Amino acid sequence: MNKLKKLLLLGTPFVCLSVPVLAVSCQKKPVYNSVKATGEYIPFNEYSRVGNLFDRKFSKTIFDRIQDKDITVETNYWEQFSYIDCEVISWADGDTVTVRSITPSFTYFGTPARGKGSIIKVRISSIDTLEEHLPNTEVDPNEKAFAEIDHAFAESICPKGSIVRLITNNWADNSHDRSVGEIFFGENFEKCFSVEMLANGYTLARLEKTVFNSFKANHNLDIKPSISDLLFPYLAYGINYAIDNKKGFYDQTKEKHFKSPQEFSNMYKAHGDMLSHSLTILDPAFDKEGKITPENNIYSILTKD
Repeated sequence: MNKLKKLLLLGTPFVCLSVPVLAVSCQKKPVYNSVKATGEYIPFNEYSRVGNLFDRKFSKTIFDRIQDKDITVETNYWEQFSYIDCEVISWADGDTVTVRSITPSFTYFGTPARGKGSIIKVRISSIDTLEEHLPNTEVDPNEKAFAEIDHAFAESICPKGSIVRLITNNWADNSHDRSVGEIFFGENFEKCFSVEMLANGYTLARLEKTVFNSFKANHNLDIKPSISDLLFPYLAYGINYAIDNKKGFYDQTKEKHFKSPQEFSNMYKAHGDMLSHSLTILDPAFDKEGKITPENNIYSILTKD
């Protein structure tokens, strides 16, 4: 009997040790960093020069209202998305900036949508940072504390006086008196603000299902019809890179941090669940709740190419 007890005692650690080994072997491995860019896309891990995509020149047919006929023009993506160069005046929070235009917005003909010297309040598309202030509403103090950090990071990469480039799919696209668009900054406007905020771990994405459906339909087209069709895989790389490498709010050595995007999403007290807006670009390996399906995720598309 004593011998049997000894054998059982000796065997117990091996049984216990087998559990974590099995758990590790069943974990999904991230795929975001092994997917290769194709076509006009630059390598996804070179996300900090994604603005170079918009330099690409191509021919486009537009309707000339003066001549009352279709004409072909040589253009690029900056022009297609009515770019305007601006100076940063101030940041309201991590995703809302006020700028002063130093050029008129580009137009193929006619009056530009925004003239030189215009004051433009911009709601950055593709992301949604934690709330720092809300009109007539008290913000949860924990959310506000985190929001002050992402606000400070936004100001550090695009400080007051910075020259940035703003593009939009439509100048009539507004949100609460703010123009909705993407900001590019740095040398030759290579860096995209939304991508940088995701890659540095200071925000979750805000991507509607229509944006994913557009990418799904258009990602093999030679010329992309929308800004998000170009940026989508870089937004995806950015959010997953931050999680995988514990950047920003995922840095567990910092006092204020999140262990997962699920935990990050729970801090959005004002908006409620935000993770659902990131599922289309989240690597399945980081989906701890099993909400990603092949029908709603970019990597089901990119791994087929």
